Amino acid sequence: MANFNKKALIAWGLSIQATLELVVGILVGIYIDKRTGKEPLFFIIGLIIGLFASIKDLIALVRFIERDDGNDGEK
Repeated sequence: MANFNKKALIAWGLSIQATLELVVGILVGIYIDKRTGKEPLFFIIGLIIGLFASIKDLIALVRFIERDDGNDGEK
């Protein structure tokens, strides 16, 4: 198995989480639109909520990567 450092694995996880938050927000919006018949309304709301959640996680990712603790998760 490849030897990944802890910082790279956390960055990978946060980027996947940000992507999933965006996709889930859109899918939930589409689902609610189909159930209520108000076609673009909940799609747009889900998109906006997903974008804000993704941006929040991407900002956290950048802050985590920029933080220089000197050991990069290695002992």
